[in-house]
Amino acid sequence: ATVTDCSPLIHLTASFAVLNSVSQVVNSGPGLNASGTYSAGAYTIVYTVTDPCGTQSTASTIMIILDNVAPT
Repeated sequence: ATVTDCSPLIHLTASFAVLNSVSQVVNSGPGLNASGTYSAGAYTIVYTVTDPCGTQSTASTIMIILDNVAPT
């Protein structure tokens, strides 16, 4: 395969970005593991996959962190 051959799936790279409710990036990195410590609130996780030719595809999901601890 050459760099102009974009078909081999083995050469895909992935990354993620976690955005808060005002679209600020609060966590990001390589791969698909967006785990971390987050405060209560709604977040958007954006996953990006890139092939060797630079073609990108993205998908996103919503993550909601609830505070279910009763006040004392």
